[in-house]
Amino acid sequence: MVNSRLWVAQAEQKLLAKLPGQTPLLKLDVIRPGGQKLYLKDESWNPVGSWRQRVARVLFLQALSQRQLEADKPVISNSPPSMAIAEAWYAQMLGLPYVAVIPDHCPLKESMQIEFCSGICHRVALDTLQDATKEVASELTGVQFNNLTTDVSLLRTAAEPLVREAQEQLTLSASECSGMTFLIGASEQELNKALGVLHDESRCNQSLYVMVAGMDYQQRDINPQHLEGALSEISPAASQAGVEWLNDLTGRRFSLETGAAYVSLMEGGTSLDAASYLVIVAESAGCHESDQLMTRTKREWLRYRESIQLEQWTGKLAHPPGEPETD
Repeated sequence: MVNSRLWVAQAEQKLLAKLPGQTPLLKLDVIRPGGQKLYLKDESWNPVGSWRQRVARVLFLQALSQRQLEADKPVISNSPPSMAIAEAWYAQMLGLPYVAVIPDHCPLKESMQIEFCSGICHRVALDTLQDATKEVASELTGVQFNNLTTDVSLLRTAAEPLVREAQEQLTLSASECSGMTFLIGASEQELNKALGVLHDESRCNQSLYVMVAGMDYQQRDINPQHLEGALSEISPAASQAGVEWLNDLTGRRFSLETGAAYVSLMEGGTSLDAASYLVIVAESAGCHESDQLMTRTKREWLRYRESIQLEQWTGKLAHPPGEPETD
């Protein structure tokens, strides 16, 4: 019989030992038109990106503090696959069974990564995701992880160290991840820093609905006061051109949102000129190439490369971001 208190203490110790280290700043050999130097804060140190790893870690710590987890108790989650990979990794580290309830159109490569971490994938229709998760959790008498993007305190706990790292060195930060968009916006007043949030227009509409990349399938209504004046729309074509230019510049492979942030910073107006430095919180395309492309259906945003043709996204800007036009 496992001592419950001892198991919880040991599990907490393991999670705290896995604190994400400070991620490096990569200086770009580019000067913005306003004269500022441009940096990338590299969050690509693991296949799903350290942002998802940070959130998953905080999620398990919160569940432990609320006495929801115990030895051998299954964890059931309907997080999107890229987030589920990080959750499965932590569940495996703690010796907990993990079941990912995923939509039936989930790419095979992502479900294989979940299974590599000893997780089990349960495929269902997208519109039955919530009900199926509750059903599986009830059958297995497990703890259910879902709707984590609505938990502001949890997301802020994950984001604050990353934001603080950038703020120690820079005066303005731009984010490529919608999860970070929400968090940096929500934390802006508390942190008392000028943070510009730049975003690909394919992840928002005029009602300020934002999909949290890697964490949610449904559109989420983000409080407009958190994002007022901080949302910059960049076309998918410009984002694609930006990420290809950035990839060529660095020799790395970044996500489409990183390209959108790069174009925004390089071609943005004078509102950014007060900053001494600019930094993009960037995650590479890595193993989750599905993050690179998105198409809008009637009600959902689906993040899979297989859902549309690549050619639709490969339109180039008239000239590369940051380069002057020539006659």
